[in-house]
Amino acid sequence: MPSLATILVVDDEAEVRTLVSRVLEMNGYRALTAASGADALEIWDKSECRIDLLLTDLVMPDAIGGRELAGLLLAKKPGLKVIFTTGYVASHPNQNVPPDEQFTLLQKPYAMTELLAVIQAKLAEP
Repeated sequence: MPSLATILVVDDEAEVRTLVSRVLEMNGYRALTAASGADALEIWDKSECRIDLLLTDLVMPDAIGGRELAGLLLAKKPGLKVIFTTGYVASHPNQNVPPDEQFTLLQKPYAMTELLAVIQAKLAEP
């Protein structure tokens, strides 16, 4: 099955990264995984493939959270598709997503079918 797109999955929870990457790969996507924003930047810089979409947790334990990571990667590749995930309630200060149509927020926990539908819709955007 040819790869539909390459997705960089960034989440500090190993179980989430593993499950999401397996589901993505079973559905034809190429998944790259990172445990932190710093790891994601290294993978981005070392990757020889074109990354089509960033799927990142908003709140991570290191200095580079999801919003910061998205900003850094968008500076390198304007138009990068971005989906934020979070398990925090909307009142959490680090969970706020900038009001911009280019970002999508997916609340945890989510079903894998929901994740796939959101990814398909995001990749279909112009």
